[in-house]
Amino acid sequence: MKKIFYLKKHFLIIPVFCLCFFVLPQKVSADVLNQQQDFFVEPSYDISNREKVAAVLKEIGTHSYFYVDENYWNKKTPAEQNVLKNYLENLSTEFDQTIYPKLRETFGEEWSPGIDNDLKITIFLVQMSNEIKGAFCLKDEYPKTISKCQNSNEREMVYLNIDFLNSPLMKSFLAHEFQHLITWNQKYRIQEIAEDIWLNEARSEYAPTLCGYDENYKGSNLQMRVSSFMFKPSDPLCEWQNDVYDYGPVNLFIHYLIDHYGEEILKEITQSEKVGIAGINDALEKLGYDEKFEDIFTNWTIANLLNDSSIEPSKKYGYLSDDLNYSAFHIDPQNEHSISLNTDLKISQQIKDWSGNWFKFNPLFQSSGNSILRLTFDGQSENGNFRVPLVKAKKNNSFEISEISLNKFQDGTAFVENFGGEISWAAINISNQYKKDNFEILNPLVDFSLTAKITSFFQNGSLIRQKGSHNVYITKGNYKRHILSGEIFSFYGHLNWGKIIEVNAEQKIFYADSCLVRVFKKSKVYEINGDKTKHWVNMTADQFQKTGRKWDMIYSINQEEMDFYKSGADILFK
Repeated sequence: MKKIFYLKKHFLIIPVFCLCFFVLPQKVSADVLNQQQDFFVEPSYDISNREKVAAVLKEIGTHSYFYVDENYWNKKTPAEQNVLKNYLENLSTEFDQTIYPKLRETFGEEWSPGIDNDLKITIFLVQMSNEIKGAFCLKDEYPKTISKCQNSNEREMVYLNIDFLNSPLMKSFLAHEFQHLITWNQKYRIQEIAEDIWLNEARSEYAPTLCGYDENYKGSNLQMRVSSFMFKPSDPLCEWQNDVYDYGPVNLFIHYLIDHYGEEILKEITQSEKVGIAGINDALEKLGYDEKFEDIFTNWTIANLLNDSSIEPSKKYGYLSDDLNYSAFHIDPQNEHSISLNTDLKISQQIKDWSGNWFKFNPLFQSSGNSILRLTFDGQSENGNFRVPLVKAKKNNSFEISEISLNKFQDGTAFVENFGGEISWAAINISNQYKKDNFEILNPLVDFSLTAKITSFFQNGSLIRQKGSHNVYITKGNYKRHILSGEIFSFYGHLNWGKIIEVNAEQKIFYADSCLVRVFKKSKVYEINGDKTKHWVNMTADQFQKTGRKWDMIYSINQEEMDFYKSGADILFK
């Protein structure tokens, strides 16, 4: 049966069609120092566009062979060759003592003895284009006899750019590529499935951290990825276009994931029978977590803005690493707007799935508590599965985090009370989470619109009535309670017909209806119906919340008003 595998071409994936891959050649002799060998390379990443390069073996480690581009080597003076030899010895030691054992322990083993029936890994240092640091080619794991694999080197093998041999980052590049070699065995060979590119790259991006190479943050691979992410924070996580900016989101996401769910999830993901998003969800379930990838992604986007893991209720709105604290990393929203009292801001944009898109709103006025910011979201796409978390920043440097509830049409509205007063700014992040797989095809653009407007807000206890209506309501927070009879005014000295405020439909609709009451300082909560009957909400506090009722919906009334209503049947939890 024909299977589809993929060839990695300096992190670019192209299809390779293979009929089988469990073919072992006859056992070969172990390579010896200064042995010459011709290796196939991809012309597109070779500095001279060569298809085959003569190599010479210059270092043998416990778990590796280090071959060097022979032409490059021969152009060096004896003194320069000695320097290169020292670099090779140090890299070989690092591979044997740190990279090889740590990554195998964390992710699983590479194919060993593999297609070449040799326990050692071949590491070929060759001159590549400057932007390429290393590569792993899947076709090297297949026999030359297979169609489209004629240029296979038939070895467990990775490639490194020799021009970076003296760089402190060379260890990180080697760790990155060795993880790809492990993934090929764990996914392609054992499970016979192809991992999503973005998740494969994410694991390789975490490999240097596992090996301790990001502990010296300045100049590290981690710092490099943070810089690229901060430059382009809306680059989609799950889409791979072989761009340098693709590495930022996968690196930061995998660091966030490990911070909050532990390193053990790496092996579960690598060895899962599923790939990509499904593979992460599979690993989370096996480790006993209730969260899904969609929830983690949403929390991660909030963490990228606030980066404070102490924020309740989830404490997952920040990174735990000292190197990724707020001063070292947080993003500024790419869309920032100043809001005045007469603002009627309308925004229409397109975004790709699994990208973070922050919009921040700053008040240009001081409010005494009677202004609110209304944010209306409209997901204008049949491929919409939007999430819109809302962050409210308070003047006491605390944050309130919620999420705009969207209906089946992907529409929703949120109101930020006391905007310009207690709330110093507000921000929302818009992400579409529709596409779950098939990421080798680029994500489509999806449309949405957003409006921001200042509207009036009334103090608690205000009496309001929509123009043209006789119904009077009393306000409390975001809620309004219908005063069912004029007789109720006589039960309270502060209620006065002359204090009723006429409002428009927009102002009225801001307030959700509530019919929950209890006598001041008493615990029993009742629901008041339009027929002037009261019904005890006979359930536990947990059941109360599970029914969608909220504590701030409850109005305190006096005993005289409570006695005014007739008793009806209790409301029980169902």
